[in-house]
Formats: sequence, C-alpha cells, structure tokens
Amino acid sequence: MNEDIISNNQGNAENLKPSLQTVFTSSSLAPPFKKTISHNSVTSHWIKENNDTISTTTSIDEHPYFIDRIKRLVRQLFSINLCLSMLILSLILISTVAIFAVTFVTQQRSIEEYSSMIGNQLRFRTSEYVTQFMKSPFQILEAWAIKSKRQSFGRTESTENILNMMYAFFAVNDVTFISYTRSDDYNIGMFYDNDLGSIAVEVYRDGVWTNSSIPIISDDGVVALPDPKDDPGDTYPNHMNDMAWWTNSRDIFSQLNQTQVGAWSTIYADYNGQFWISAYRPLFNYSFNNETGETEKVMDILYSIDLEMTIVSNYLRDNLGLSKNSFVYIVQSKDTIMVASSKIDNDELFIFDLTQERYIIPKRLNESKIDVVSGEGNKLLGDYGFDISNITIPSFKYNGYQIEISSVTDKYGLSWSIIAFVAIDDFSGQVIEFRNIVIIVDSIVITFSLIMAIIISRLITSPLSRLGKKMVEIRKINISSDFLKPNGDDDSEDLEQIPSFNENDNTNTHVPSMSNTVYPEPPKQILSHKHHDNPTQRFKFLQNSLFYEVSVLQKHFTKMSHAVQGFMKYVPVEIVSTFLKGDPSSFELGVSEKRIAIFFSDIANFTSICESLEPSDIIEMLGHYFEKLSEIIYQNKGILDKYIGDAVMALFGAPETFEDYVYYCCNAAYEIQIALKKMNSKFSKIGLPTLNTRIGISVGDVLLGNIGSSFRLSYTCLGDSVNLAARLEGLNKMYGTSILISDSCYQLVKERFVCRLIDMVAVKGKSQGEKVYEVVCRMDHSTESIVEKCLSYENILTECYWKKDFTLAKAEFESFGKKYPKDKASIEMIRRCDDFMHRDAKIFEQWDGVFVATEK
Repeated sequence: MNEDIISNNQGNAENLKPSLQTVFTSSSLAPPFKKTISHNSVTSHWIKENNDTISTTTSIDEHPYFIDRIKRLVRQLFSINLCLSMLILSLILISTVAIFAVTFVTQQRSIEEYSSMIGNQLRFRTSEYVTQFMKSPFQILEAWAIKSKRQSFGRTESTENILNMMYAFFAVNDVTFISYTRSDDYNIGMFYDNDLGSIAVEVYRDGVWTNSSIPIISDDGVVALPDPKDDPGDTYPNHMNDMAWWTNSRDIFSQLNQTQVGAWSTIYADYNGQFWISAYRPLFNYSFNNETGETEKVMDILYSIDLEMTIVSNYLRDNLGLSKNSFVYIVQSKDTIMVASSKIDNDELFIFDLTQERYIIPKRLNESKIDVVSGEGNKLLGDYGFDISNITIPSFKYNGYQIEISSVTDKYGLSWSIIAFVAIDDFSGQVIEFRNIVIIVDSIVITFSLIMAIIISRLITSPLSRLGKKMVEIRKINISSDFLKPNGDDDSEDLEQIPSFNENDNTNTHVPSMSNTVYPEPPKQILSHKHHDNPTQRFKFLQNSLFYEVSVLQKHFTKMSHAVQGFMKYVPVEIVSTFLKGDPSSFELGVSEKRIAIFFSDIANFTSICESLEPSDIIEMLGHYFEKLSEIIYQNKGILDKYIGDAVMALFGAPETFEDYVYYCCNAAYEIQIALKKMNSKFSKIGLPTLNTRIGISVGDVLLGNIGSSFRLSYTCLGDSVNLAARLEGLNKMYGTSILISDSCYQLVKERFVCRLIDMVAVKGKSQGEKVYEVVCRMDHSTESIVEKCLSYENILTECYWKKDFTLAKAEFESFGKKYPKDKASIEMIRRCDDFMHRDAKIFEQWDGVFVATEK
C-alpha cells in the first residue's frame, strides 16, 4: 500500500531540494488565470441585463423582486445607527430620573436599614462565637468525667491513665490549658510550652510544684513524672487550701444545687499579666460525718479548662471588621464589666495588679477609654443601672452609631451581653458622596450624550457594514452565475445564493472537530461514526437578528463557518489555522528543511479481508478504525498527512516543533495497538474479522511544506526519513512485529519505552544498514519477563549472529523460540542462520551484520 506514497525522486532529499527551489521560483508557475475574463464583471453584466429586462417587461405586482426590495428598505429602518442612538438617549434619561428619585427619596431609609442589618449581622456572628466559646469547654470536661466514671477511675486512677486521657482531650481540641486536681494534694496541668516547642505538663504533689515543665515525647504518653520533691519549685505550706482555683471552685459548688455539674470562675490574671477564665467540672464523694451524723458532699476531683480572654478579643478584632469604624464589646450582663472587645488595641479592659484579689482590677463599660463606649456605658447606667440583662430597647442610635445589644447565657451561670457599635457615617458618607457625583455627572452626560450617541452608533455600524461586504467578496471566490439570480429569500443586494452542504446528508468522515483548539479531542464513539450534526441548524440562531447590518453579517459568517468546517475535514487543522492567520506565505509553493517524526501504518492482509466482506461492511470497519487512529494521533499532538486506502501517514513536530515530539509519535503507535485490541474484541462479537496494524516510525530531516502546483497544493514532506518509515512498516511482516522504529528514533525514546533490538537492516533502495528496534511497551507497563526477553534476544543477536557464529546463533535462537514460541523474529533468524551456514564462509569475511531487504 505504501508504494503509492514513495516516489522515485523521494530517495535523495539533498539532490531534490535545489531542484525544487529552482522550480518554485520559476515564472512558468505563475497562476494561469490573470488574463481571463473577470468573474465579477460577468456577474454584474448578467444582473444589469436582467434588471433592464424586468423593468421594461413586468410591473411591481407581476414580479416578487420589487416586493423584496420594498421589504428590504423597511428592514433597513431597523438599523443600528438609528436604534442605538435612540436606545442610548432613552437609557440615559431613564437612568437619570431613576437615580435622582432613589437617591433623594430612599437615601435615609436605606442607610438606617443597612446600618441595622450590619449591626444585627455583627451581633449574630459574635453571638455564634461566644455561644461556641461557652459550650466547648464543658463538652470536653463532661466527656472526660463520663469516661473516667465508666472506667471506674477516681482516686485510684493511675498517673498513666490520667496523662493519656488528658493528652487525648488536649490534642484534638483547641484549648490553652487543661488540668486534673485531686483533693489528696495532687495536680497535673497540661499546656503547650513555647520554649520546649511541644505539649508539656506541670506536676504538684504534697505542697510542692516541680521546678520545670515536662515535655511529652510521643503520642503514647509522656516522660515518667518525677516526684516534685526531687525537683522542687514553688511550695504551698497549706497545701490545697493555698490553691485559689481549688478553694474558689469548692466554694462555688458548695453553693450550687446538686443538679448543676459545672461552673465558671470569675475572670482572673496570672503572674504574667494574662487574663483567664476557667470552666470547672467536679466529681464528688459522699462521706459520713461522725460529729454531725450526716452524709456530706465532698469535692474529690476537679477537671478544669482555662481559657485566655485575649483570644476572644483577637477574634473580634480580626474577623468582625464590617466597616472601618464599627466595633463590638462583650460585657458581663449583671454589672457591665468589660470582658472582650474588638478595640483591644485602643482600650484597656482590665488592670493587672498583684496586690489585688485574683491580680485583677476589672473595668465597667462606662470606664472605657473610648468616648462613645464610655458615653454609652453611662447612658445604660442611667437607664438600667449596672444590670442590663433585662434591657427593653436593644436597638437604638447614639452619637452617630447604631447600637445593637443582645445577651448570651449558658446553664453554667455565665451571662454576657454583646454590644455592637455600627458607625452610620461609614455608610451614609459614601451614599451622599455618590449622590453628589451622580448629580454632576448626569448633568454633563445628558448634554454630551446627544452628540456622542450618533457618533458611537456610526462607529459601531460602519465596521459591521464593511465587514459584511468583505465577507461577501470572500464568498464570491466560488460563485457561479447560476446562483446570482434574484430570489425572494435574499435579504441584501450583495447577498447571493451560495451553494451549501446538503442539510439532509448525515454522512460524516469522522475527522475530529477542530474548533477552539489545535489538538482537539475527537468524538468518543467507538462503533458509531455517523453523526447527525447539521451545520445549518447549529448556526440558525444567528439568522434571526433584528438589525439589518448584523443580519447580513451573520448570514455570511454562517456560510463561511460551514466552508471552514468542511475545509478542515480535508486539510489538517494546524495548516488551516496558519491560513486563517492571514499569512500569505501559507499559500505559497515551497518547502523548508525541518526535523520531524514520520508515522506510517497499514492493515495486514487487508486485501483478503476485503474479499470476504461486503463493500458497506468494509467502509463501516474502516470508519471505526480511522476514527480511533485519528483520535489517538491528535491526542498525541500529531497531524494527519493523508489516508491512502487502509494506510495512514502522520507527522509529529510539524508545522511547529514541540517538546518530546518523537516520544508522542511512539506513544501514539503504542496506544493504537492497545486500542486495536479492544476494537477487535467488538468486531469479533459481531462476526467481523479482526484488524492487525503494522506501524513504522522514523525521525530525521525532511523537506516540509506546500508541494504541488498553482492549481492545487498539498502540505506534506519528502525525504529519506519518509522512505525509511514506510519501509520499516513493511518490515513488520518479516519479523512478526507491530511497531518498528529507526535507530535515531530509539536513541530519543529509549529512556521511556522498552524496545527490542530486532536486526540491522538496509531497507530496499538503500545500501547502508541501520539498527531496527521493536517498541514493546512503555516503561510504566514494563515487567521483568519483558525486559528479560528483550535482553536475551539482543544478546544472541550481538554475541552470536553478528559475530558470524551462525551455528551457535541458530542453537540459541532455537532455545529462545522454545521459550517464546510465538516470536516470529526468532523464527526468521533461525531460517537465516540455517541459510548462512550452507553458504561459503568467504562471503561473510566483509559482512558487517547488515541484512539487505529485497522487498518493500
């Protein structure tokens, strides 16, 4: 089949190149049409002659042409020039009136509603965070206490169990400090130590603290806890009674009813001036008091989580900035003592003092450093006193701010009020500024638009009209006078009847769609290559434009789109794209030297297959076959040069060179063989013969470009590499292989494909031999057995056959054939060795291992 591809003058690219360049520059190839009668002049003569005839022999009522002319004039009244001018003026007037009305009538109301909405949003988001802040610690403590009860832990609980449980709750929850305290003078606190860079614990026992923190070294536990007396730090002579959190929590729970299982501490400070609040969850024991004769509830174990109050303020500051000057405060509902604020950088919520109880002096809302906050605090103090938990008016204005107040409480006694301060000027200032700008701009625009509307419309319509005329001129290239007669369906003087594709023809050659991309993905149908895509229907929506100019443009664009789409079914899309760029050199006769990869494929025994099938079945099978081959080639960035019967020629690295083009060429061949197995399986199921494809690939310098004449050009290539690829495809038959590549190709892909050295061959028409390789598989599909087979064959070839030890080579190939009985290459080498063994040894004195092929 490949004999149709390779011509005699294709054998020597170097001798061919000068002769081609000489012919291309010869004046004898000038287009022979320059002195012919102008097609347009004939057309104009026909129209003028027939118009004169119509005007003298018919009336308006007797011929539809004049009615069409009148309709056309009516449609021209809907030109963009007029409609756009009126539209611009109308929109400007309507928008001006509407903006003035909205700005002056609803301005204040919008500001108030928006400010209230922002305040509610600020308050709601803060409430969500505070609610979660209150809930999370007790969820952790309750789970801890329940787990301890279920496992019967208590005073007998081991240190290892305590640490593991503390670590489990600390590691998965975002807490700062968690502690376990027992009434028998025992405490463990767990926290993240920044100095150590890890989770650490501190231990207290019998009035003594450890001198330093102890890091946790793994997820399974901590270093064995030392006795604080071995590494003493701070001491407490009164033991647990000197622990403020123990005595405070004990006092808190002694005053609560027995159903409440948790409580909050008041806000306090540590030695470093950090402010905290603690969540407590106790476990009680009940003991009999001999003196009173009653059973008493005694706090035995205290689980606690300490939360740093700065975290709350930082969250409010970093996440709730809805406007520049809006902010939020959180206070205790019962006394308006400030707890947190998004203004933490500008205000002082607490005063750190080591001489005070809990080392803290709290401040109320009216003691804030921010004037509007202290003023609001004084207003609330005057209206409700210190307790604002039952405030009756939670939303009001004060000193340029929209104030929104809500309360958040939990079942453990914590009650906080959220006060959102929304700066009204942050929003009203922009509205007022916008209103003033609108007044000025609209006054200028109304005057200026009267002139600009006409200018803009002309600027839009003129290019459209010119473009429509240019499109008509382009389409006239293929028009014959038979299609220039006036017709009732014509909408323009310049719009002629142009032959188009048959709308009822559903036959599709399965060339992939080339729109929008250079390397498109072809249709994914495997056993259905008939598409029902009607180009006329696809662009029908473009034909219904109201505007006259756009209607003409759209009709021409539709027909041009049909032509371009049809053109791309016959010419590679990469070449079409160079045409559409408008480069005149794309249409010129000429070639250039370029290094590319050439791909040839052919179906084995296709003649026999054709004899056993009906022509319709053959076409159907070829349709599926070419569809899949084309799809894979395009997906690997190749271009289809031509179909020759059942053969395919493709180029990789043309017209533009891209990285790894040789790899993509080999990968396309490999993927085709894989896809062919699936396709053959489907053919077998429906009673059709299977197809076996042989592929040859070479890489080298070729003459690439437009070859042909001024009548017709073909984008293809010529040269020795083309001839070699075709010959390699034919050699597959001799060696029983599917993909053969040249040595130059192998050197570029050997790191990415497993290849087997088959032979050193001088293809027909060449005297110099070249190593030939079989592409076995990609490296990612390789196995040890595949590699072993390739190496074994190559070792016999190089160490025996090429060293002219044909007796040993035959024996080794026979052994190889027993292990791989289906390997036809070894069978061919056995036959050849047997032949060489019976020849005169002198014949092989100068033999370099090259096999000279005598068949294509």
